[in-house]
Amino acid sequence: MTEAQIAFHYKSSLVFVDYVQKLTEKEPQSEHLINALFHEMMNYGYIPSSDFSKAIVTMDVEKVYKTLIPILQESVGANVEHKPMYPNFPEQVRNMSDHEWIINALIHYWSMGSWMPGYEKEFRKSELEPNIKYKVVDIITREELNDFFNKLIQSPDSLTSFDKECVQWVFDNPLYEFKDVDIPFAETRCILMANYLKANDIHKFNQTLNNMTDILRVCTYMSKGDISLAQNTKFINFSRPQRRFLTSSLEIFWDNETAYRHKNKWIKLLHSLHVGDYSSIVWEKAKLLRENHKIETFNSLVEGYIKDKKYYFAITLLKQRPSEFARRLDHLLREMCEIAPEQAYIVNKEFKKVVADVPTKILVQLYGHFNNRDTNNKKVVLPKGQLAKAVLIEQPKEILGIHILELIKILVSEFKKRFIKLGENSLGKVWLDNDLNECPVPSGMRSISDGLVTVPRGTKFNLSDDNTIRMFIYWVGARVDIDLSATFYDEKFVNIGQVDFTHLRNSEFNAVHSGDITSAPEGASEFIDLDIPYAVKNDARYVLMSVLSYSLDTFDGLEEVFVGYMTRSKPNSNEIYDPKTVKHKLNLVNKTKYVCPLMFDLVNRQVIFVDMTKRISSRTHNTVQSNAAGIEDILESMVKLNKMSLYDLFWFHVVSGRGEFTDDKSQADFTFGLEDCDITPKDWLEIQTDWIG
Repeated sequence: MTEAQIAFHYKSSLVFVDYVQKLTEKEPQSEHLINALFHEMMNYGYIPSSDFSKAIVTMDVEKVYKTLIPILQESVGANVEHKPMYPNFPEQVRNMSDHEWIINALIHYWSMGSWMPGYEKEFRKSELEPNIKYKVVDIITREELNDFFNKLIQSPDSLTSFDKECVQWVFDNPLYEFKDVDIPFAETRCILMANYLKANDIHKFNQTLNNMTDILRVCTYMSKGDISLAQNTKFINFSRPQRRFLTSSLEIFWDNETAYRHKNKWIKLLHSLHVGDYSSIVWEKAKLLRENHKIETFNSLVEGYIKDKKYYFAITLLKQRPSEFARRLDHLLREMCEIAPEQAYIVNKEFKKVVADVPTKILVQLYGHFNNRDTNNKKVVLPKGQLAKAVLIEQPKEILGIHILELIKILVSEFKKRFIKLGENSLGKVWLDNDLNECPVPSGMRSISDGLVTVPRGTKFNLSDDNTIRMFIYWVGARVDIDLSATFYDEKFVNIGQVDFTHLRNSEFNAVHSGDITSAPEGASEFIDLDIPYAVKNDARYVLMSVLSYSLDTFDGLEEVFVGYMTRSKPNSNEIYDPKTVKHKLNLVNKTKYVCPLMFDLVNRQVIFVDMTKRISSRTHNTVQSNAAGIEDILESMVKLNKMSLYDLFWFHVVSGRGEFTDDKSQADFTFGLEDCDITPKDWLEIQTDWIG
């Protein structure tokens, strides 16, 4: 991870000061050299911004080239050679007899992937792709990048793996620093605390330490474990000063209920800290924990009251913890509507008294849940952790009707109160794109894969006017078999066909696969072409892209593996892999063997970001067909959002008094939309910090 990679990843920019040419050493660069740089950028689908174009005459063009071009190549997967089994794809596969491709496949399998059919690559015509939308590269100052880093740690929600690595990088880089700002999210705060502890900066550690769980997260991060605490951790051997300090902190912050919440983790950590050497108090508490002494917790009291139908006692207790009250609203309303319907109104009445103390992030989640509560009977959720393993939850069937309407009113009123505090008419005239109704508010980003675009799951972008979608995968690994598949569904989410290693061609949808490769010691690629109009004509509505490790290697153990898609108007011309046409590239680095990266709505011509995994149990189950159970649920959950939309979020900001709507985008002072606007779904960090907070 370098400064240039970070600046490009977040801001599609170069840090200007690093490339300013010293005129005493060189003459200003020639126009010919500058044009050569810009031409090379366009080969990978990028163009310079206006500021970049003006500043380039003062920059060392050769240094810019050596830094920027490899980053651009990697961003669109052009840093490797793409070698499909059939080099004249797609027509070669379409015109091949069944006998030929079956024999080729069998010999390839029998040779353990070492034999490849020796087809000669034919000449491919060069033709203009009319729908290329070039991405812009800008320049940025070091101060602006440092300001972004400080905004990063102010996010009220989880960060991606890349973000966490970036936070660590800033700590290790003397050119950047974190300012004294509020860090609302515990995981982010604990990354900083771990670095304070390693640097023996005890004063700053004490300032940011909030509770006992913070200590557990810090020790987990230092041990390279899952800081979300969703998985177990093997703790390192801490130094004696660290053990002494952490144990003394536990004396101050020890809470039995908190300890029992992660009891097994605490037993292991307390053993690793040798707490008996430093504190008899903590040692006695650790002994009680190991002996599993029963304690009465807040949650056990609430559950007891609800079980005994003492709802008012439960509500009174929950008001002490408003966020917990918010999470239990659905349960309470269901219970009371069934047992004491005439008293159910009390739930919303009492919640209204404490709603001001609930973080906006939780209110946004609450709005998304209840706004869809009586229309969707099931939803797919992602449990906390580093892997996006989808879990299906059947929604309770009870219709809460008027109680939901009342709760929505409470939430809307609270949103308006909060957002107006950000400044009356501060936005001026606002243009709001209706397409944002299809985009969820960002949350749960910790398990999002790094890629060309980072957006929340379920976000929908419009496809270009090209009629061919070309999916791709590239990986490196001897005796490693990664399979690319496309599954077709009708408008009711019924599976109506597929293209994969068992079916290289699907004439019904005019779809074709480039050939199944089972070993890639020097790297290999697979492609699938989808003909949008042809598939729609034959009742295909959705296409789900799937990537499976048939050899049962997890993606995180491979040297390199990435997937994505491009759109093409002339699929038989130009190179099979044309980086200018790449719309999205996703790096697969999670410890999983199956992932659904993307899906496509062919009727509405949209791509939907999925990035969900599914557990694979054995080689015999490792096909799209045998893992179909649950995939349709993932598909439907991405189409039918169970979250607040970005449209609703921004609408609340405007109607609270922060601005006024205009239908004319050109006359707007501030714009929200899918692209080419002040705020787009790609600006998820700004949305979290500035628009949710």
